[in-house]
Amino acid sequence: YNDRYIIFIKNLKNFRKRHHMTQGDMAEIFGVSQSTVSGWENGTKPIKLDCAVNLAIMFGLEIFEKQNYFKCIK
Repeated sequence: YNDRYIIFIKNLKNFRKRHHMTQGDMAEIFGVSQSTVSGWENGTKPIKLDCAVNLAIMFGLEIFEKQNYFKCIK
């Protein structure tokens, strides 16, 4: 993983909680299991690019594409 992805993952739980969502809520929105969301948050399950982009949009982050990676900026 690149550093920006790791930063995104480390903040995913905080973004979710700030929006008063459970892992189950996110799982339902993205059509995945709660254990998948847990895996995203603890870094054991990679997030598909389309899900990462939709997560960033949902949490109000701006996304910039540069050199084949996406940078999420709050």
